[in-house]
Amino acid sequence: MTPSLTPSVSYIYYSNIEYDVAAEGIFLDNNVYVKKNPSTDLVNDVFSTPGDVLITGSVIYQGDSIYAQASADPAYAPPLFGTSTRNLNITDNAANTIFNSTTPYTTYNINTTFSIVGGRNYFVRGRTDFAWPAAADLTFGGIFVTALGFYKFVFNLTTAADGDFTIDAPFGIQADMYFGGGCSGFPATQFGNSAAVTVTRGQYGYGELPTIEPEVPAIESYNLINSVYIEGSEYFDGDVFQRGVTTVSVNIVTNCQPI
Repeated sequence: MTPSLTPSVSYIYYSNIEYDVAAEGIFLDNNVYVKKNPSTDLVNDVFSTPGDVLITGSVIYQGDSIYAQASADPAYAPPLFGTSTRNLNITDNAANTIFNSTTPYTTYNINTTFSIVGGRNYFVRGRTDFAWPAAADLTFGGIFVTALGFYKFVFNLTTAADGDFTIDAPFGIQADMYFGGGCSGFPATQFGNSAAVTVTRGQYGYGELPTIEPEVPAIESYNLINSVYIEGSEYFDGDVFQRGVTTVSVNIVTNCQPI
């Protein structure tokens, strides 16, 4: 009988890469688990282990059935903005892709089973990734009166931007104020915000811009002026600016509104 020229022993390497950027405050958990079916545990890595690490302690032969899994503890929730993903990728040294699946991060378990071809090296790689939002809307919506009797401007950022930005002061945003309703006649006064406000990377939702203007009960309507200054640059309704990978669209509600 002629002996086989294909070695019967194979080797499995693994890596585990968790998205963990302290400066962003974002951590995406990932655990890599590999076993030889039915019940021989080969590795259970709950920490980030970059590079390809040889699994030792158990000999892998031709025809062995291998179970591989990328998973996470649901206690480690992803941010509510951007795109968080998990990937399990398995290849061999013959340039074959055995398995490759990318799912939303909240798919807390990706797994597969594959059979060993003797003499080949296998690479089981799990990872998590994060992408900042590509687009966000920054809307300056109007004015309200605080409990202390001062006017404030309000704005809303729909999702987080990949970078800080500061709305300037004084007069980063301004409004014409009118006696009576309907914004009729000439404005009774015009004012803007009195202090700058910085929106930090990862922050989104509603924000306020203070003024030093006390409420005037006879003023019943207003309209925002179509102009806002952000870090020294003037933007109009429909303009955009860039922060990292995020394109921020500026919206200014300029129609007449009641106080």
